[in-house]
Amino acid sequence: MWPHVSNKALAIVKLLDFIALAGMQSGRHIATDAAQILVADAKYVIGTLR
Repeated sequence: MWPHVSNKALAIVKLLDFIALAGMQSGRHIATDAAQILVADAKYVIGTLR
């Protein structure tokens, strides 16, 4: 896909996209408290990758 981007960087980009989508769906298709947990977990994973 992006041969010049490392797997870690690509994972972080995908997790940031996930965070944005979870935020957009919060209170709609995902319960607000569940969305907050998903975002917190994704941020934790990003932190471990950096």
